Amino acid sequence: MVLVNPWVVHSNHRKPSKEPTVLLALYVDPLWFGENMYQIQQGSRDLPFTTTTASVTPELTEQATLLAEHLANMHSDEDRFDVLFSDLVRSVLQCSRTSVMSARSADRSFVSDHRVRKAIKAFHEAPSKELDLNLVAQSVGLSRSQFYARFRQCTGLSPRTYLDTLCWERASQLLSDPSVSISEISDGLGFSAQSHFTRFFKSKTGVSPQNFRMAHVEAGMVLQ
Repeated sequence: MVLVNPWVVHSNHRKPSKEPTVLLALYVDPLWFGENMYQIQQGSRDLPFTTTTASVTPELTEQATLLAEHLANMHSDEDRFDVLFSDLVRSVLQCSRTSVMSARSADRSFVSDHRVRKAIKAFHEAPSKELDLNLVAQSVGLSRSQFYARFRQCTGLSPRTYLDTLCWERASQLLSDPSVSISEISDGLGFSAQSHFTRFFKSKTGVSPQNFRMAHVEAGMVLQ
C-alpha cells in the first residue's frame, strides 16, 4: 500500500493495463492525530508516516475485501460497517508502523454507537460554535454526561474538541474563497464577534484569518 503524508506533493503515474485497477483509498481524518492534529497540518511536527509504502498482509487484504463488498451493498448493516472499517484502519496503522497515530489510534479499543454517529452527522452538516451540546445530547437520547462519555469512547475526543476542529476546517475552506468576507465566515460559524473568531482561528493555526487568506492568494498566484 502507498502511504501519503499531509502537505506532501504526490502523483499517481501507472502504466496503462488491460484490466482496470480497483483502489480502496482511506483518507485519514485530522482528528485521528489527537492533540497533534494542528501541528501536523501546519507542518510543524514530524510527518506521521515514516515510509512511503508498507506491505499489505493477508489479514489486511481480507479486511479490505470485506469492507469493499459491504460498501457495494447498499442495504448492508451500518453497525457492521463500523466494525469492518475500524478493523481495517487499525491494521493499516499497525502495518505502517506510524509512531504519531499508533499510541492514540492503533491500540485503542474502538466503540460504535448510532447515537454518536447521529451527533457527528449533525456536527458536519452545520458546524457552529454556538451549537448547544446539551440539546444535541437530548436529540440523540442521552444525558449530557452520558453523551460526553460515549462520544469520547467512540472518537477519543470530547464533543467540543471534535466540533472545534470541524469549525476550524470549515473556516480554512471558506478563507480560500476571496468572495466570502471574514465577517461572513465568523457569523456563519456562530461567533458573536469577529475578534472572537480571529482569536479562535489563530489559536488553532498560529496565524490570523487575514494572513491565512493572503497566503492562499499568494500560493494561487505562484501556481498560475
